[in-house]
Amino acid sequence: MRPITDELAALRDLDAHALMVRYIELHGRRPRSTHREWLFRKCAWKVQENRFGGLSVTAKARLEALVAEIEIPTAPPTNENADGITIGSELVREWRGQTLRLAVRDEGYEFNGKVYRSLSGAAKAATGSHWNGPMFWQGPR
Repeated sequence: MRPITDELAALRDLDAHALMVRYIELHGRRPRSTHREWLFRKCAWKVQENRFGGLSVTAKARLEALVAEIEIPTAPPTNENADGITIGSELVREWRGQTLRLAVRDEGYEFNGKVYRSLSGAAKAATGSHWNGPMFWQGPR
């Protein structure tokens, strides 16, 4: 049996395609990434796991318990609307000598006392012509 350091050095010398082939041999499935460094690390881990053994039963159980405690948010923050603008904020725009103010509400965008479903609708109400709403109210990003 060749030393583990030689095995890892041989892995290090492989290109991304060869590492992907080796990954499939070691894991029995296609990798989720084709990034060379990621493939190397996953292959190197598996080679060492096969040679020396993986995590102990106790470590695996503890890891599973810790993963079960992780809370992953499933919804976007409630303080932003679908356009990613903070609800309750005010957008201000200078237009032909006037200062236009747009309030961001839960139900849409309020301009001059009327609520519009979109920034484009509010921009049309403000100017009388069709505009790209985000561009009009927020400018280029």
